[in-house]
Formats: sequence, C-alpha cells, structure tokens
Amino acid sequence: MDAIKWIEQDLNRSKKRSNGVLFLFMAVLFLVPMMVGIGFRSDLNGVFDPRVFIPNGVGALCVAFAFVLAYASYFTHRKSIRFGAILLIVGSILMIERVFFPEGLRTHYGSQAVFWDENLKCFLAGGVVSLGIGIFLTSVAFLTSSLPSRSLRFYLSLISGASGMVMLGFHCDSSSVGHIFFSHVAQGMVLGACIFLLQEFLFSLQLKKAFPELTQKIKNVARLG
Repeated sequence: MDAIKWIEQDLNRSKKRSNGVLFLFMAVLFLVPMMVGIGFRSDLNGVFDPRVFIPNGVGALCVAFAFVLAYASYFTHRKSIRFGAILLIVGSILMIERVFFPEGLRTHYGSQAVFWDENLKCFLAGGVVSLGIGIFLTSVAFLTSSLPSRSLRFYLSLISGASGMVMLGFHCDSSSVGHIFFSHVAQGMVLGACIFLLQEFLFSLQLKKAFPELTQKIKNVARLG
C-alpha cells in the first residue's frame, strides 16, 4: 500500500474515532442534567403531558448538541457542521412548535410579574446545574493540563451552558416560547460565558505563575501601545 494513502486512511480513522468519542462524551455528560431535571419533578404521572414534555426535552438536547458540535467540529471534521446545523434547526422548530399547541396545553401567565418570576426560577435552577458542571469541567481541565488551550476552554464553557439548558428542557413543562428563550436558552449563554471568563482568569493566573517575566513584558508592551 502507498505510504501516503495509508497515512490518509489512518488520519481519517482517527477523525472518526475522535468524533465518536466526542459524541459519546456529550451523551454521557448530558445524562446527568437530564436525570436531575426529571428527578426533581414529583408530578410527572398524569400531569406532565407528553406533547409538552417530549418537545421540551428533545428540543433542548438538539440545540445543546448543535452549539457544542458545531464548534467542536470546526477543529475535527468540517462536515459535522452540517449535522450541527440540522440539530439546531430541529431544536428550534420543536421550541417554536409550542405556539401551535392546543389551547388547553398552552402556558398562560396572569401578568408580566408572574412571567418574569417564572423566568427567574428557571434561570436560577439552570444556572446552578451549569455552574456545577462548569466548575467540575474546569477543575478537570486545569488539573490535567496547567495551560489548557483556548479552544478547549471555550468548548467546555459551551458544554457547561448547554447542560443547564438540557436540565430545564426535561424539568420545565412551559409551552411559552418566550419563557424557553428567555430562561432556558439565555441561561445557557450567560452561564457558559461566565464559565469561560472563569477559565480565562485561571489561565492568566497559571500563565503568570509559569512565565512571570513574559507576562510583565506583555504588560509593558500594552502600556506603550
């Protein structure tokens, strides 16, 4: 066999394996917030209508996987971006589809105060899960590597935000599109960004510790600029 072809085939196998491991890792990790979301519901039987429960959960999973996979695939296999885009479209449709639910299944809020109170509850609940998983992933990243790459830090922050989104998808039975986007999706974005900033802060501390002279030179150059 030609050496170049053998190397190409080996690289392709490695890419497929890395994509498979990535997908498996995300699937296992998202099992935690799924179980947390379902576990804290005491009224699943007879109250949780499948027509709300299934779109909530599956839609959240699709959007969460899409965000993470689309970014990660940029560094592994570009064709996977199409899969991420499909998941994002499917997840968005499942969210928007709630507008067309029968009247008896639609979520109505008595006032703006009640609407924002419900948003705050979900935002905080999702935030606790996102923060917990984010701190765990950050700890693992900085324990296994003193200076984890920027792409890895960004990737882990995406997973952190997405995990809270998944938990809320399997916990909240609201059919309000506004509520889903304000408290579920926005929660993932805000907490994911917070985890990323936390990792940036830790990275800068590690960098100063490892290369004190270099960081001082960078500061001096920044002052001159």
